[in-house]
Amino acid sequence: MLDKKHVNDALEEFARDVIKQARKNLKSASGSLSRSLNYRLHVGPNSFDLEFEANSYADFHNQGVSGKDKRRAGTKYRFGTGSFKGSTGEDGAFDRGIRQWIKLKGIRYRDKKGRYAKNGLKSLSYLIRRKIYSQGIRPSLFFTKSFERYYKKLPDDIIEAYALDVTDMIQFTFKTPQSEQYKLDNII
Repeated sequence: MLDKKHVNDALEEFARDVIKQARKNLKSASGSLSRSLNYRLHVGPNSFDLEFEANSYADFHNQGVSGKDKRRAGTKYRFGTGSFKGSTGEDGAFDRGIRQWIKLKGIRYRDKKGRYAKNGLKSLSYLIRRKIYSQGIRPSLFFTKSFERYYKKLPDDIIEAYALDVTDMIQFTFKTPQSEQYKLDNII
């Protein structure tokens, strides 16, 4: 049976490179999205399965989200469709994320006289959420660009790795001594 060690290594390298580049492309305040990027690889006797994983909101960040008032090309997500119910409200996940971002950035809300407002975090979060809900989120393509960059060279790497696996299998099958290995390399 063919051992797919080289194919496995090529796919592992591809996945690591995609994630490394995606992290470089990512502009994240807290870093939680970057830390959540991971992959799972399973190479079976007749197939392989490579799956990338990330936080639940990663695709919104990657593809963008159309706003209630502004459509964004190339995204399947849109505010105002009902799919964000509960997450846009004051106690929802969207509000918590915006409040965390405000704190990380050190942004403070001032009233018209320039004084810091007592309920500044709440007010600022509301204003930012309203703007995002209306205008949407611009696509960053942090993952898409990374994946496409490394996918272009993947077929060549897989072919080369598969050839190395076949060579290893033939050499193991015939148990050629080291002195005759060069002959086998010249045949293949």
